[in-house]
Amino acid sequence: MSTVGDLIDRVYRAYLTPPDNQQVSTLLAGDITADAKTFTYSGFQLPEAEAMLDVGTIVEIGSELMRLDAAVDTSARSGTFVRHVLGTEAAAHSEGDQLFVSPTFTRKSVFDAVADAIVGLYPDLYGVATKALVAANVMDLADVDAVNVIDARYLYGSQWESTQLQLVKGFPEVQTGPALLRDDPTVEGLIYVTYGHRFPQLTAESDDLDDIDLEAAWEGIVALTAAQTVIGGQPLEYLNTEYITEALKAQGLAAADFSSITTAMLRLRALLVRNAARDLRSRYDPEVYITQVI
Repeated sequence: MSTVGDLIDRVYRAYLTPPDNQQVSTLLAGDITADAKTFTYSGFQLPEAEAMLDVGTIVEIGSELMRLDAAVDTSARSGTFVRHVLGTEAAAHSEGDQLFVSPTFTRKSVFDAVADAIVGLYPDLYGVATKALVAANVMDLADVDAVNVIDARYLYGSQWESTQLQLVKGFPEVQTGPALLRDDPTVEGLIYVTYGHRFPQLTAESDDLDDIDLEAAWEGIVALTAAQTVIGGQPLEYLNTEYITEALKAQGLAAADFSSITTAMLRLRALLVRNAARDLRSRYDPEVYITQVI
């Protein structure tokens, strides 16, 4: 079971923060509430690192960004901060949570990139789900992201039989997403419908990828896409291009400079998506696609 948070960690680990060049950080010395403005931190491994805590410096705890509002008390290891800046949300944090100083790649930006990368898998890749519905002329699939019917079966005596269903978007009797229309009115009981769906926009690090039917084999595609997104928005001097190049070489592609790094990442993504889509098609052969009702 993987979560969005696990994917974010993978992006950092695989592309953004080499083991020998970690971001400057310390630890919270105690729990803080979502509205606390002054709190203490543990010491830094390097004395000069604490000097980075100057007025106006941005720090990050979890996904929340804060701005140092006054000079730190180095003897008490205490600082006063403006909370939830730059579009982030205030949250409670616990003793021992990491406090990053002037992060190059903020966790919020990586979260947004991961969430967008998941949505962007469609139409090449899509989730597959199965629901049991009571047979009727019009059935509510109750999934706004449904895009196609892959298979529909019902139990006739002791035998499983196939039936045809039309997936119709905009049907007036169904307000919660596409409707399923039964072609054969003699089919009764439960119909087990296997269908494909787009991936929704996830909103929390705790969101479970199994809940949206994201296959584990595709997590690497999401991580690569997210890394390319956040790397593409940074000036060259802020990037550890050697580490990123080595990560790409490990996956079969080499890049000599920054422009070719992004190109190599795009090429690798295209290759991985193409292979994954071929595998998906080999397992599922969609029979019915969305019909627009006007």
